[in-house]
Amino acid sequence: GAGFLWAVNRGLTPERVSRMRWFGSRQEILIFVAMCFHSIPEGVAVGVGYASAERIPEMESLGATIAIAIAIHNIPEGLAVAIPLRANGASLARGFFTAFLTSLPQPLAAVPAAALVWFFEPLMIPFLGFAAGAMIFLVLLELIPDALQRRTPLEIAWSFITGFSLMILAQVIL
Repeated sequence: GAGFLWAVNRGLTPERVSRMRWFGSRQEILIFVAMCFHSIPEGVAVGVGYASAERIPEMESLGATIAIAIAIHNIPEGLAVAIPLRANGASLARGFFTAFLTSLPQPLAAVPAAALVWFFEPLMIPFLGFAAGAMIFLVLLELIPDALQRRTPLEIAWSFITGFSLMILAQVIL
């Protein structure tokens, strides 16, 4: 995932960025691409979760639990896409639509994953690793340096700890 996003970043020359009129900056494009590819394994997880629940009665709520967890974390993901667009002058509708597009791969991946669970189940670990690598690379390349220009390291550290703790709490509750 990190290697893929690195390659996308290398390919985003100033000329290419200027031709992508929907986005205003290289950072917006990278966030959009990372979120789109990050959504595919999430959709696969939902599909596999629902299909596994049909095969294993003890896991009857697995699909719903995964879907709820992903729906909750789609809120900050959507904001991560829409806020930079709005900050650069995009309309509210454009920010919403772009955030919506980043989550569109989820249902598109969930349906075949549920139908072909035997094929997608072993791919879950590599897919999630790819998504994690892409997101970690994006955070280290773009988000932390950008945050350090706007906030103090202490504010960033406490924001990270708070967000991380809330995600762990949500995982334990679900």
